[in-house]
Amino acid sequence: MNNRLTRVVLLLAAFIAACAPQPDEIEDEPLLVRVLFPVHGLGDRSFADAAYEGIVRAGLEYSLVVNYGTPADLAEAAMILHEWLAEPATTDELIISVGVQYSDLIAAVDCPLAPRMMLHLDERLPEACDNVRSVSFGTFAPSFLAGVASLSVAKRPFAAAIGGMDVETVNLFLRGFEAGVVYAGGTMKGISYLSEGVDGFANPELAKETAQLLYQESDVIFPVAGGSNPGVFEAAKEQEGRFSLGVDSDQSWMGVGVIVGSVIKHLDKAIIQAVADVTQRNFVGGPMEMGLTQGGTALVINDLFEQEVRNSVEMAREAALAAEAMDREQHP
Repeated sequence: MNNRLTRVVLLLAAFIAACAPQPDEIEDEPLLVRVLFPVHGLGDRSFADAAYEGIVRAGLEYSLVVNYGTPADLAEAAMILHEWLAEPATTDELIISVGVQYSDLIAAVDCPLAPRMMLHLDERLPEACDNVRSVSFGTFAPSFLAGVASLSVAKRPFAAAIGGMDVETVNLFLRGFEAGVVYAGGTMKGISYLSEGVDGFANPELAKETAQLLYQESDVIFPVAGGSNPGVFEAAKEQEGRFSLGVDSDQSWMGVGVIVGSVIKHLDKAIIQAVADVTQRNFVGGPMEMGLTQGGTALVINDLFEQEVRNSVEMAREAALAAEAMDREQHP
């Protein structure tokens, strides 16, 4: 080979090498994320929407392909999940089930998920599968602080609560709130549940009617009812000196003058962490709790009431954590 041809070959080889992607420039395949939203789907401006926000934020940090399932009822939810599981499994896949209503469904799946990974949000599941992580949220302590905060603005030391249904994830909020009200020298006038099933989380009209009755004797109502909460907020706006609290996400914007603060669950943190772990091949299953001390839950105070309630809330923090520990012993 003459010198000129040799130079041409070397230049061509150098050009090809320069144009080829370097090892740190080669992107992994996007992670397939399948999300099973609660019955009634998005638009509750609370729990389901908070989970959706977490997916969006995860997508800003990692390469994702996302499939959403928004069932009309539990039967359709089971059908969607089984269709997903019937497809060929891949290691780059994460299934996220959002809500306690799916706990029995996920527990019944057993372990044929592998090599898929699964994240179940809002209730602790038994340690059955290495590839299933269940996250429960410690809402007792921030709800305790919500009770303290709300009595700091109420003229009468009387409060009430509304639950979407009688289930432990709801009752954990309610027990914490009641303990905080009592700690602040108040009295609970009543707790009402809107339904025996999940419909209680999507009935703002019934929530408003229930709140109107409870507001006759109470200045504060704590609603733990997802998409039904706006009905309580509307009832509070209609009567002078009545207040409420948001749940799951910051709902203060829905009633700036009446919502003292919101007890939030950082679903986004749980989702982003799971996505990161699957992407980095270090996902570990098993139950996990995210509470006030881990930054998994919080009381976000409405700016309008910040000066009025901040000192009381800060002074009650240790009492809230102590009460939460006691409640955990009573309700393991």
